[in-house]
Amino acid sequence: MNGVNETNKTNTSNELFTADKIEAVKQEGRSLVRECIKERSRFSRVFETKNGEKAAVIYPKAVHFKKDDAWEAIDNTLVLSKDQLAYENAQGRMKVRIARMPKQTDHKKKMMLFNLEEHQNARSALQDQTEEKSGIIELASVEKDGFTIFWGLKTQEEKMQEEKPAMLSQMNAPEVTAVPVEFKLNSIHPQTAEEKLLKLSKLSSAGYFREILPGMDIRYRLESEVVKEEIILKKKEAATETITFVMKHPGLSMHVLADGSVALCRMFAQEAKDTAEISDENAVFFLDAPILFDKNGEILKAAYQIEKGQGISEITIKMDASWLMDEGRAYPVTVDPTVRIEKKQTTIDDAFVRSKDPSSSYGYNFSELEVGKNRPYEICRTFLKFNTLPPLEKGAVITDARLNLYQYRFSADNGQGFRVSAHEVTGSWEQRTLTWNNQPKFKPEALDYLTLENTNGMAVPKTFDVTKLIRGWYNNPSSNHGIALKAVNENVYATATLVSSDMPVNKYGLTADCYPIGIVYYRSTKGLEDYYSYHEQELGRTGSGYVNRYNGNLVFIHEDEGTSGILMPVSSLPGPYGIGCFGKKAEKFVDFLAAAGQKIWQILPLSPTGYGDSPYQSCSAFAGNPYFIDLDALKAEGLLTAAQLKAEPWGKDPLNVDYGTLYTSRYKILRAAYAAWRRQCAGRHGCAHYYPDAYYAFTLENEGWLEDYALYMALKTANGMKSWTQWPREYRKREPQALEAFKAENEEEIGFWKFLQYEFSIQWKKLKAYANANNVQILGDIPIYVSADSVDAWVGGPLFELDADGGFARVAGCPPDYFSADGQLWGNPLYNWPYHKQTGYAWWIQRVRHALGIYDLLRIDHFRGFDTYWAIPADSTTAKTGKWETGPRMELFNALEGALGKLPIIAEDLGELFPSVRELLADSTFPGMKVLQFAFGGGDSEYLPHNHVKNSVVYPGTHDNTTLTAWWDESASAKEKAVAAAYLHLTGCQPTAKEVAAVRTEAARTALLRAALGSVADRAIIPMADWLGLGEEAHLNSPGKLGGNWSWRAADGFDTAALAKRILAECAVYCRT
Repeated sequence: MNGVNETNKTNTSNELFTADKIEAVKQEGRSLVRECIKERSRFSRVFETKNGEKAAVIYPKAVHFKKDDAWEAIDNTLVLSKDQLAYENAQGRMKVRIARMPKQTDHKKKMMLFNLEEHQNARSALQDQTEEKSGIIELASVEKDGFTIFWGLKTQEEKMQEEKPAMLSQMNAPEVTAVPVEFKLNSIHPQTAEEKLLKLSKLSSAGYFREILPGMDIRYRLESEVVKEEIILKKKEAATETITFVMKHPGLSMHVLADGSVALCRMFAQEAKDTAEISDENAVFFLDAPILFDKNGEILKAAYQIEKGQGISEITIKMDASWLMDEGRAYPVTVDPTVRIEKKQTTIDDAFVRSKDPSSSYGYNFSELEVGKNRPYEICRTFLKFNTLPPLEKGAVITDARLNLYQYRFSADNGQGFRVSAHEVTGSWEQRTLTWNNQPKFKPEALDYLTLENTNGMAVPKTFDVTKLIRGWYNNPSSNHGIALKAVNENVYATATLVSSDMPVNKYGLTADCYPIGIVYYRSTKGLEDYYSYHEQELGRTGSGYVNRYNGNLVFIHEDEGTSGILMPVSSLPGPYGIGCFGKKAEKFVDFLAAAGQKIWQILPLSPTGYGDSPYQSCSAFAGNPYFIDLDALKAEGLLTAAQLKAEPWGKDPLNVDYGTLYTSRYKILRAAYAAWRRQCAGRHGCAHYYPDAYYAFTLENEGWLEDYALYMALKTANGMKSWTQWPREYRKREPQALEAFKAENEEEIGFWKFLQYEFSIQWKKLKAYANANNVQILGDIPIYVSADSVDAWVGGPLFELDADGGFARVAGCPPDYFSADGQLWGNPLYNWPYHKQTGYAWWIQRVRHALGIYDLLRIDHFRGFDTYWAIPADSTTAKTGKWETGPRMELFNALEGALGKLPIIAEDLGELFPSVRELLADSTFPGMKVLQFAFGGGDSEYLPHNHVKNSVVYPGTHDNTTLTAWWDESASAKEKAVAAAYLHLTGCQPTAKEVAAVRTEAARTALLRAALGSVADRAIIPMADWLGLGEEAHLNSPGKLGGNWSWRAADGFDTAALAKRILAECAVYCRT
């Protein structure tokens, strides 16, 4: 291994051990002994090593699939089927079948002809019918989740009467003839015992049809959960033929996506095929947009022309004839379409950028990585990112971490090797869109160096030491932006080519074992193997103590030092337009947090406010609040003018949000911005409106919720903003014909609501990236329940408890208690947990995945509802009639962690809790909350600081509590103030009423702040109003009070340098900076 201290390897010859020898001894001890089967995940394996360590190996593609609740190894070895007619892969989530001796099926196809240039809606454009005689060479099929697609190569015998796009209608009875070609398998390289453990000989396989048509071969590669079909045009004459496939896709509808790829989605009985949703849950297969590359590696994008039919379609690959016929074109040319069972199937993103083509992306589907400098590309840099790190056992000590790559090509003007350095990337980037112009920043100091030199055409492994970086990622996952590789001297013409995660197997003799991988070596701190049991005890600042019941060994683990943050709603930021937003004031607040040494910015839910202006009663569990869109940013885009902004009223009091005025003014201005945006996009590229590529990418990425949300809001607007339960029946019941008619008539209005979410997303991502770059994490918030008046309730159906008429059967609330004789009737629909279980908690996985895409950390309100919840008949007028029901408990969180990895969740566990709720919190390992305002009622309260535990978050008060100043002056009882004064040493141990009355409010507030900071809790979150010393005017929400909540705003200039300095000093005393 060539490490950072590579120069030390020239030690004098009289030394007993050189650095190379020491490294060799170390790696010898790390030879793999056996796999830890129970520690598998989809993308990783864990092995025991010879020296007692463990090695977690991260692969770029899926290596396992779930079978009977266990992770089984994917085996794509192609073997003959029982009927001897085809080759099939051994096992995996997808089942592939490739014809052994393909047959040609002669058929006649009746065609319904459409002029698609004149008619966007093909179903209304019927013009003519004709008949075409052709043949299909049956090739392959892929099955997944009970759905199968079959395809074959079309051989046309008679040209169509008219050159018009067509839609398949039906096929007549076929006639079958044999094709004189046979599928041949590529050989598999033998491996040593250790290679069989670490490497992936069965993950990939390949074979080919030679001369399937004159001058054309077809090669199939199975890689993980992908089928690559490579059409090899061996000579220029073969490139003159049209390449068309006929695909049968029963039960699936075909959709062309914005990036040129194709999705095949489940068709629902109640919906026409063209209205099936394209989402992670509905999409069964994806066809990547095809690319071409010639013998010299020159690449060109192609496209699909699709003639859709009912369960059968024709797919023609449209290629640039001038590119194919170019005199300098080096044949063979390969056409590379790919079938996937998921849109994104890698956990390692990799791409390279080049200075000679600074605005082009060379990431997705580009099969190589370049580093160095050459004349075709000029300066090249490579970026790699591990999207998922394997979970390590608690307290594991990482001893080493490596990035393993393979180099297979080299060139240099002077023929000599050159040095490459690895660097920590500090900014976010996307594989599909990375270019030289938008490449992220990386730290100038190198993690490691390697010398790349001539490999004589062989694939040679190269290893970078990234131990320090990987440790940092485990301690702070949000800092994981990947690794950059660059030449140390980028002025020298020398370059090397590395294998990417998209490299086809057997290209240049490479195998799947040459893909980039990461290896994390670690040791357990618990003393013995996993199967010994331990007793665990929280020990305050010391951390956790583990006593091994087998041998009595005691181990202390302290994973992280404490951190602190500030609770400050976005709505409470100052600004000129009636409410806080994502503009300059928000960035200034991030600067304030950084200067104050704060690592966390806690906010309230970013969802649109609903009943009572509450962010916890939103119309959508996924959408963002349009109020937070920065209007000055829209002005900078040319969508608004200063005069327009000045003309609107924004409320009389800059320290309070006037939601009534805001609703009228904001949406008026936002509609004006939308109209200007449409004008900007009108007539582009010959379209009525052609929006930015980023908009289409956003709508595609969020299609699973965005389409329903935009339609819901358009319908809500058309129905006077009434609850959906009061809409006309056809809309309330989501009758497909009525919804389609409404969509057709209200396209512009639906587009308005999409536009708002697009702008919200752009601005929030920018602000969050700014916070993360300043080492500030965003702690977000979601309520457990959705609002009854929400798109989620409108479209959810079986997600909720329903009665015979499709209405809500029971709703949420709280039972009667000391504070409320009738209990609390919230009215939120209750989840149909058995149905969620049947679906594998898919909706919850989608919801939490979306939330974690917005926030770094996530607080879940009313956590106890996952254990037991109060269920009230929907027609009841009081909560008295409810009863306790059991929630999903750990089943839900196990499903979430199985899909999303370790969850950065904080559980709101306040109130009176059953023992089972405490048990659930312990099993989940989520930190709970400790609120000081609840601590001083008498007795040994769990909220008193001496009873706090490390795995928790301490607050002086939450958004439902008043401020510390108001609590001491107005809300705290005489008993609470006496207990607090004694506990905080503001008085003697048994103070008199007079002594308590003499305690100044400022002294009490400071003591309470310091009690929070001095808690053993890992995190301390202080509301901004408490640092400012504000009173009841800054009370965000008074539960049970209708109106007047959520309105406090800070004064302009509240975030002063002096206050930041004071907060930094206070937190430093308790090691929270």
